[in-house]
Amino acid sequence: MNRDMVLGAIEHSRGKSTLQRFMESPLRVIREKRYLLYLISATSAMACAAVAFYLGVAPANIGILVFILTIVPPSFFDFYETRRISRLEAEFPAMMRDVSLSVKSGMTPEGAMSIAAGGQYGALTPAIKQIDNMISWGVSFEDALLHFAKKYPTSLIRRTIFTLIEAS
Repeated sequence: MNRDMVLGAIEHSRGKSTLQRFMESPLRVIREKRYLLYLISATSAMACAAVAFYLGVAPANIGILVFILTIVPPSFFDFYETRRISRLEAEFPAMMRDVSLSVKSGMTPEGAMSIAAGGQYGALTPAIKQIDNMISWGVSFEDALLHFAKKYPTSLIRRTIFTLIEAS
């Protein structure tokens, strides 16, 4: 599979509506468009408020219910995302150290990434395997790293990836 076919598949997936993509992978769409989580949370809170109002619940209790249903889900999601990102950033230096040692020993960056894909880097392992798969499909090393930096947009990962691209 060459690069044009891979890029064509990416463009095809981008052509899907947000609702179609949400049905396939809700977490991915919510990570891309955070406002959807707030919209879904507020909508469900209003629906619960309408049912509570119909059942004759006190207005103060309805207000508390709406507040909790609107604030708690996004808060849990943000907490989960912060933990996930911190785990990624904790493993990233070890992965970069292994890649740089492989390159220093004479391997190409692509080969070094392939070797790193066989290692265990905790939460970072699936992303490293995805980079290796993209390279094996014919996507350039730089494009695969840019995709990685876009998928995990932390300052540490972005700076390191852009420095690595400049060096290669």
